[in-house]
Amino acid sequence: MPEKIEGTSEDLPFEVVIPPKRPSLAKLKQATKSYEYQHLVTLRARDKDVCLRGVGSSRIEDRDQIIVAGYVSYPMQAVAVRAERLSLDGGPALVADDFFVDPASGNVRREVSRRVPLVKVADTPKGLTIYAFREHHQLNLVFKAPGSAMIGSNANAIALGCGVSRVSLETAGRTGIATSFAIGLPESIAPERVEEFHAYNPIPLRRAVRVSVSVSQTSRDPVPILSLTFGDTSPPVRDALKQQMPRWSDVLGAARAQELEVQLAKRG
Repeated sequence: MPEKIEGTSEDLPFEVVIPPKRPSLAKLKQATKSYEYQHLVTLRARDKDVCLRGVGSSRIEDRDQIIVAGYVSYPMQAVAVRAERLSLDGGPALVADDFFVDPASGNVRREVSRRVPLVKVADTPKGLTIYAFREHHQLNLVFKAPGSAMIGSNANAIALGCGVSRVSLETAGRTGIATSFAIGLPESIAPERVEEFHAYNPIPLRRAVRVSVSVSQTSRDPVPILSLTFGDTSPPVRDALKQQMPRWSDVLGAARAQELEVQLAKRG
């Protein structure tokens, strides 16, 4: 982890936003006796298909925004951030770019870029595509589900801030593992056809799908065997996913969603 970052790399997949009410850099350095928890910087993905992940984070979901905060009385160290996106050029692959971000100055240094080949393991007609790759005794499922919500193993419903997310399963020293999660898929209709369209309303839920995952390996199997099954969710799970669907302003952009809202209100 670098102690100091001079300057900022070009062509960043995210923008660095300093909160307007944050004290200046000089005042932050002078605040040696302050124990205030300060919002230092926000990182926002420039495109909808870019997912930002705090390296080392235990959260199951990927995000299109990362808020960095801390106590200004402690030395502010650089934070590691990974930007991931799904690329279909030349075969499916997960493209991951690693960065170090200085939360005080907002400087960003690009560290390394990787392209991880993916294997498609499922493609449903309901708008969900699942890929997989292995690394370090870990099986990773990468699923493409733009504008969706998810309930993972922790039973919390969340809105997926970007179009790609993943679930990792530890396979080292285990003969059989299993997990499940639920995905709320959006209605594939044009906003203009939504009755009483409002920019702040969530996208209608089209289908709630339960995905069950299991990995097993016997002495006769050279590699672990992956099994996926799909089914409907219970009504409570569907209701929880429905409440976490992203809003039209998140998908269309605040300006475009508001413009459309005004147009549709005039037609009515």
